[in-house]
Amino acid sequence: MPVNSPSMALQWERFASVSLDYSLANPKHHRVVDDHAFAMERVLEEVARRGYRRPGLVLRESQDVRTHHSRLGVFLVRRRLYPDWSDVPPLILPEDRWDADLFKAWLQREKPDVILTEEDELPDEVRQLRLTVPRDVGIAFFYKEHPQRSLSGLLIDSRRIGSMAASILMRMIETNERGTPRVPTTTLVESFTWHQGRTLRSPPVDAANTAPAAAPAALRRR
Repeated sequence: MPVNSPSMALQWERFASVSLDYSLANPKHHRVVDDHAFAMERVLEEVARRGYRRPGLVLRESQDVRTHHSRLGVFLVRRRLYPDWSDVPPLILPEDRWDADLFKAWLQREKPDVILTEEDELPDEVRQLRLTVPRDVGIAFFYKEHPQRSLSGLLIDSRRIGSMAASILMRMIETNERGTPRVPTTTLVESFTWHQGRTLRSPPVDAANTAPAAAPAALRRR
């Protein structure tokens, strides 16, 4: 749903309800969400393994608001914890649509060596600028529900997320829990796999058969 959409006028006290992700802002129900922050951390680890040092983030403002700045926050923190990474300002698209002109200006100005995104248009836009992927610039997708052979990044298992939501909903029905909860909970699901694709260069041979480096202590889960 749109970020600023009005509340749904339903008699919520008659229903057991669970929200998927953050799309329903009001009223606040129990939520089940794929872990955006942990997913971004995993993508950054894969980028680091491949020797990239100028990662840039392309994100729509509506996506950033909807995900409570979790992707942007991890990106900014991780960049500060690695001093050999260059400071490439993220491109936050102000409208809920792709903007080729803004992207072109940002790419030519900031010159990232790898771009993190979920924008399907980005590979073609890069090629139109006569850049070769991944030789001139890499592309890593932090959210894909359906595999595409050429795209490197995370595949989100939406069925597992839906299964978790269904389990919570069934528990609520069994315990006769209805209406808006007094203390809404958020369940984070780490349900994704890495897809190699062809939009990132291969990791060095000595890193290809090892797991990604552990995150710095400041980013590790307690």
